[in-house]
Amino acid sequence: MKRTGLRTCRIHACRASGAALNSLAAAAPEWLVSVADPEWYDRYAKRIEDYRLPQSKEERKELAETIGRNGKMLLDAVYSADAPFWLSQIPAVETLRQIWLHQYYIIEGELKLRETKDLPPASCGRNEENVKREAARYGYEEYCTDWNELVNDDRIEVFDNCGPDDVHTEPCIAALKNGKNVICEKPFALSVDDAKRMRDEANLAKGKAMCVFNYRFVPAVRWAKDLISEGRLGQIYHLRVNYLQMAGHDPSTPPHEVWYSGRSHSGIIQGIGSHAIDQCRFLLGEIKSVSALVRTFNEARAIPTIGCEDAVADDGNAALFEFENGAIGVTESSGVATGRKNFLSWEINGSKGSLKWDLEHPNSLFACIEGLGDNSLLGFTEISVTENEHPYVSEWWPQGHNLGWEHCHIIEKFHFLDAVANNKEMSPYIATFEDGYRVAVIIDAMRKSSQSGQRIELRF
Repeated sequence: MKRTGLRTCRIHACRASGAALNSLAAAAPEWLVSVADPEWYDRYAKRIEDYRLPQSKEERKELAETIGRNGKMLLDAVYSADAPFWLSQIPAVETLRQIWLHQYYIIEGELKLRETKDLPPASCGRNEENVKREAARYGYEEYCTDWNELVNDDRIEVFDNCGPDDVHTEPCIAALKNGKNVICEKPFALSVDDAKRMRDEANLAKGKAMCVFNYRFVPAVRWAKDLISEGRLGQIYHLRVNYLQMAGHDPSTPPHEVWYSGRSHSGIIQGIGSHAIDQCRFLLGEIKSVSALVRTFNEARAIPTIGCEDAVADDGNAALFEFENGAIGVTESSGVATGRKNFLSWEINGSKGSLKWDLEHPNSLFACIEGLGDNSLLGFTEISVTENEHPYVSEWWPQGHNLGWEHCHIIEKFHFLDAVANNKEMSPYIATFEDGYRVAVIIDAMRKSSQSGQRIELRF
């Protein structure tokens, strides 16, 4: 392990304060004059290469606390009700906010410095220069370039694997063996065999293990699940799920420049199709059988997937699902849907009502619920899922204020850490390694169905 050093972090805080002041001076000079302390201009006007921290420990601590208080005053002014809202959207201001949170905190109204013991232990990456920079930026005590150092570090309680697809299996298994709680990004694993190994190790481990299917934690999606579970839609007939992007629509784009055919060559079915499949299972329950077509339209991208010899990176796929509850599901994921940037959507039809949702309108659930007794008035109504009574909303903003894509990740991590800290059950809302394994089985069945032209009965 190599140390990042708090000295570097304090310089980052000073530089961020100067950058924020410069940006605000250019964007809103009159407003800044009304809130800024004149001493700020002298303190933060120096070029970063000319900046020198005091030699004594006491003087460095005093300066760090001054920087923290100044940053807090500036951020309080930016985020006050009287300030123009757009000031908070300036990139340099957001950078200052993030760095301040990593370096300082408030207890009973008193500003405190985060000392080395307060920092998360370590981060890991392949490129030492990059991981060193990001470790300092995000407040890690140390960094490394070998994941074995992380999984063998007794200080680390939660191992978060958001590395490339082909380095999910071995690090996660090693971390579980060493008693860590583990978070693994999707796609869970690139083969069913590896997914089963991971699932089996999680079943034996003392730590908890989560597969990242973050769309479960969009308030509108969770509320839809609750409405279905309560029987508000009656008998479920149909589910249609689409996850569409356009990264590979241009056939002249080289394979290594298209995210789903580069590196591990996992394809669209793994990269975003896994999300679509998880939405199916999360909302309607288990899938019984599958019939599918999986295609690579640009043959230059048909590169064998690492660790899965029978698969290649696909451009798109479509599947027909039979659910155990009798419902019919249709899912499609594509990397060549020209015009679609990141479009996840679904619609569910039942005997008493229907629901639909999409990622371009994440705070809205479109509902059609029977009850008026007059079909001439029966149609979809847009509901803003931003009330305190809605799932996950009450801990955020006042009613009517929207959440974004990043919030579902934060909510997911909070509930996982809550389960770890308080030994709570993760199912049915947090995706477990069992969920990751079952999605891998379904993806494998889709590929086999496409190759054979046959419907595949699922066996978990």
